[in-house]
Amino acid sequence: MTSSLSKRLVWLLLWASLAAPAAAQSLTPRPSVSMMGLYQRYTLDGTTLAEASMPIRLVVPLGTGFVASLATTPALASGEAVADLGGMTDVQAGLSYTIELGNARMAFSLRSNVPSGKSTLNAEEFSTAWQLSQSFYEFQVPGFGQGFNIGPGLMGAFPITEDFVIGLGVSYQYRGAYTPVEGGLGAYDPGDEFFFVGGLDYRFNPETSVSLDLTYTLYGTDELADGRTFEAGNKLTAAVQLRRLFGFHEGRLALRYRAATTSNLAVDGVLLDELQTVPSRGDLRTAVVLRLAPDVSAELLLHGRYYDATADFDRQTVLDIGLSPHYEVNDQLTVRSRFVYTTGTFGGLEGGLGLAVRL
Repeated sequence: MTSSLSKRLVWLLLWASLAAPAAAQSLTPRPSVSMMGLYQRYTLDGTTLAEASMPIRLVVPLGTGFVASLATTPALASGEAVADLGGMTDVQAGLSYTIELGNARMAFSLRSNVPSGKSTLNAEEFSTAWQLSQSFYEFQVPGFGQGFNIGPGLMGAFPITEDFVIGLGVSYQYRGAYTPVEGGLGAYDPGDEFFFVGGLDYRFNPETSVSLDLTYTLYGTDELADGRTFEAGNKLTAAVQLRRLFGFHEGRLALRYRAATTSNLAVDGVLLDELQTVPSRGDLRTAVVLRLAPDVSAELLLHGRYYDATADFDRQTVLDIGLSPHYEVNDQLTVRSRFVYTTGTFGGLEGGLGLAVRL
């Protein structure tokens, strides 16, 4: 029982610090290929922005505890008063190693962004990418390319009792320079990042558990070729999730809050402007997973999201209502789908259909 808690917590920590899709895998996954065609379309203040994408991910176990992964996404964005922007994203490569030390479980990870997508855009394409990157939209592909990034991480889950596990983690990400705009200001060197994560998982009984985690993100200083510097400000995220089993069904209630500080723009250390470029946000998410048959399940989702105002956008409050059916054709093949309707200060929809093949 403690082992299952440790597994869940160590992957929660990996997800919180690296936002890695591997968070949903078991510690000894089978080789797999997954892909899902997605279409997202949102309208804000009468202007519509849409994106079609197909995330593709390959996971390959390399031996006891070792797992390698590769991921990329072809996508095309379009909309009113914006230029079309499409292509393949950069390749995301990852390697992780998990080991048990007594009752504890440690995970070492190394993840990198390999420049292969379109990183240098013309002015019209850059305007499209800027809109895609606004966090409240939650587009699958907020950007197509950047410089070479690499980041090691270390996470650990430590059982205190049979039902109580705590976890700690730290990771670092080096971010390489690239030129984002043709004929613009030249090279842009984003600051490196540190992630510090702490969490706990407590099981009240075999059906009910609660998890808590805190993530602090420390951003370095971005440097532009014209001598300007940009400090994005740091970020603290707190989350709590209650999980309850009802026979073969499952209910989840999650609350998350992210506090973002202001950003500073300076030249030679002289402050030019102080802006709120990244919004603080709050989330309340409820989900019910229904096991309709041995091979059919469906997740019902109700997700409220709030974003503070920034220098460019007013505050946003939206509600997502979703349905995500899964059909396990056999032990090797699962068909997944996703349908989400969004309403509030902006509205839209998301639809997707995909496959997961386990070898």
